[in-house]
Amino acid sequence: MNRNVAIRLSRAALAAAMLCAAAACSAPAAAPVPVTAAGQPLGRVIIKFKVVPAAPGDELFLAELGRDCGCKAVWSHALTDDTHVYFLSGPAAVANLSEALKNIKQRADVTYAEPDGRVRAQ
Repeated sequence: MNRNVAIRLSRAALAAAMLCAAAACSAPAAAPVPVTAAGQPLGRVIIKFKVVPAAPGDELFLAELGRDCGCKAVWSHALTDDTHVYFLSGPAAVANLSEALKNIKQRADVTYAEPDGRVRAQ
C-alpha cells in the first residue's frame, strides 16, 4: 500500500474515533432506574404535555405526577421541550404500567403518555 494512502486512512480512522468519543462525552448521563419495593421498576414512559412544564424534574411536579399516576415518578430526560421520559416505580397504588398510564392520560395537561420501549416492524 502506498505510504500516503496509509497515512490518509489512519488519519480518517483517528478522526472517526475522536468524533465517536466526543459524541459519547456530550451525551447526557442516564438517570438511575428507580425500582419498586420488590426490586423491579414499574416502567419507563414518554409523556407529551400540552403546556410545557416549567421544571419537569422539580420535586413538587414529580410528587403531583406521582400522585396522579398512583406511583413514584422520576424524571429521566427531555426528548423535546414538551416531551419527557419518566421512570415509574413503587410502592405503587396501581397494579401495572397500563393502569398508571391510564391515570396519567386523564391529566388535563397531558397530550399523550405511552410506554417507552423498542418498536419492531411486523
